[in-house]
Amino acid sequence: MNYRYLLFNFGQNGQIKNELARIFNDCEESEVFITSAPIDAMSYLADNINIIFLFKIDKDEDYGLIHTILNKFKAKTFSKSIIPICLTDNKDLRALLKLRLNSCEFIYSLNYSPRKIKDEIDQILFLVKSRFNKNSIITTNNDMNYLLENKKLSGELNILLKSKDNTVGSSLQIDCLTEDQIVVVSDIMPSINFGTPLDLGIVFRYDDLESNVFLSGELESIETLDSMTHFLHLNITKFDRTKIEEFYRLYEQRQQSIIDFLALAKGFG
Repeated sequence: MNYRYLLFNFGQNGQIKNELARIFNDCEESEVFITSAPIDAMSYLADNINIIFLFKIDKDEDYGLIHTILNKFKAKTFSKSIIPICLTDNKDLRALLKLRLNSCEFIYSLNYSPRKIKDEIDQILFLVKSRFNKNSIITTNNDMNYLLENKKLSGELNILLKSKDNTVGSSLQIDCLTEDQIVVVSDIMPSINFGTPLDLGIVFRYDDLESNVFLSGELESIETLDSMTHFLHLNITKFDRTKIEEFYRLYEQRQQSIIDFLALAKGFG
């Protein structure tokens, strides 16, 4: 599956967009479309499939524009026909988490070189193809497939882990959460050192309720199970006990609903 590239909102920063276009063309002979006009970007997204939508966010007003575009193409981003990738130096965890909630799974620093960006995109495409293969296997189990697709039952959990300079990982899951430590599972091996200060944002939506948790901590260790499963152990240095307890209650409610559903589907209910 070959992807074409849409480079959006790079403005007068001609060096980085031109270098990216050259790398994409040289490595894959891929189609590259560059624009700063929202109407042209939306037309391109509407008329094509299999697009790496690479955009830059410089200022706060850019968020509104990007959210409008992402909302318009939610079906395509969900199916990975469009893969949004953000380049930004914004340090606001809540703003970045909102972007993650709006289907932009991959967020990188503007300090990345064009070659580093290309390397990250290669890894993203590998992950997307791997997930597609996994989902193809899962669809043979109708009960589990229904569970994964039905957000009313399974809820929606979004996690953003961020160091001072960059976001960490893409698809993150919680393995364990206590008052002094959290373990998150990442499908990408992060390029961060032990002891690095990190901020973690969690938004969990379930049964028309929402829980928001924001933590600060330090990376203690990383356990690698395989090339797509890395357990990141963080020592928590700052947290809101009330928010964590609220999250626990809602998450346990969701877990019990899943157990009840699977038992019923297997005839044990």
